[in-house]
This record gives sequence, C-alpha cells and structure tokens, in this order.
Amino acid sequence: MNYWLILGPVGMIIIGLTAIIYWWRKHKVKLRLFTLGGLLWLIAVILKAVMDALLTTQIYEFLNNSAQLLSVLILSLIVGLRTGLFESGISYVIIKLRIKKIKWKESIAVGIGFGASEALILGLLNLVTMLVLINPAILTGLSEAERLLVQSLFNQSTLIVLATWLERGFVLLVHVFATALVIKAITTKNLNYLWLSIIYKTIVDLPIPYFQLLISQGDVLITFLTELYVVGAGLAGLYGLKWLKNKKK
Repeated sequence: MNYWLILGPVGMIIIGLTAIIYWWRKHKVKLRLFTLGGLLWLIAVILKAVMDALLTTQIYEFLNNSAQLLSVLILSLIVGLRTGLFESGISYVIIKLRIKKIKWKESIAVGIGFGASEALILGLLNLVTMLVLINPAILTGLSEAERLLVQSLFNQSTLIVLATWLERGFVLLVHVFATALVIKAITTKNLNYLWLSIIYKTIVDLPIPYFQLLISQGDVLITFLTELYVVGAGLAGLYGLKWLKNKKK
C-alpha cells in the first residue's frame, strides 16, 4: 500500500493552519474573526447535510431511473444552488446580525476562517480515517471485499497528494472571495454583491457530480484535469479580490 497518500490530508491541515497564522500575524486581526468564518462554514455544512438527508437523496434515487446525463445535469444544478444559497446566503444573514462595521483585512480573515476550517476538519477526518484503515487489527477484521476496497484506496498514485494540496489551496481562495462579496453587500447595502457571491459559488460547485463520475474511473490524469477547473475558480477569486478591494460601492 502507498502510505505516502497520508500526506494528502496532512497537507490540507497545514494549508488551513498556515493561512490563519499568516493573516493573523501580518495584519494583527482578532482571532474571533477566523472563528466566525469557521462557524459560518459549520452552519452551512449542517444545513446542506439536512437538505441532503431530506431531499437530495430522494431526488438521487428518483434520477437513478433516468438517463445518466440527465441525472448528472439535475444533480449538478441542485449541488451548485445548494452551496451558493447556504454558504453565501446564510453567511449574509449571520454576518449582518453580528457585524456592523468591518475593515477589508478583517473581511478577508472571516473568509480565511471559512476556508481554513473546511481544510482543517476535512483534513483531520481523512487523516484519522486513513490511520484507522491501515491498522493491521482493523484490516484483519474486514471482509475480503472491504480489504480489497481499502487496498484500492491506498494503491493510488502519490500524485494524488499534489492534486489534494492544489485543490485545497485554490478552494480557500474561492471561500475568501465569496465571503468578501457577502461582507461587501452588507457594508455597501448593495445586494448585487450577495447575488454575485451566490452565483460564483453555484458555478464553482456545479460540475461536482460530473467530476465525481470521472474521478471514480481512477485515472490520475483525469483527476488533475478536473482540478484545473478548481484552479481557474481560485484564480478568478484572486482576481476578484483585487477588483473588490478597489470598489467603493
């Protein structure tokens, strides 16, 4: 088994921590701003999980009887809108209730807290899962089919680690820009920024069902090709931050 794959979630954790520490030390912002971002992420995750349990799963089962392309298209729309509305929409409501005035560097801190929390929690969960699965005592207790599944997971190319790091870094930029748009909508009382944030996150998550279908084939090249979309979204977010910083209203 390829134990180097453990570096994937380790890198996710490092990226999340580094982003918080860098912005905190450079700009002397309050740590509670990062905590607020993390809280926004957690609330969005809970709401999305509830929606998936009550609605998305039923829709998925219904679409199983439909053509694969149609199923993927409908699921893509649901996943995209779900992310946009819950992550940006709920963030707008909560931030508006808690913060009246906020500086640019502070709004970035909230966005970093959002994205870094995702990186930290997902990284920790994946790391613990991988460490448990490679435990000989656990492996011997698995069925033959389960052992084969674990082996297939750990037989992937080490290049997957780089793809994981790449994705997490650029997704962090996505969260920072989307959150900055939400805060701009609040400080300027211009809801166009909120709609832009919702649309942006919807577009970012729109192709996830299709990408998951491609990645399930186990081809490393396909995995990196799908990551190019994430890179593009992150770069768009980076450019968007430069544009947004100079906007007065």
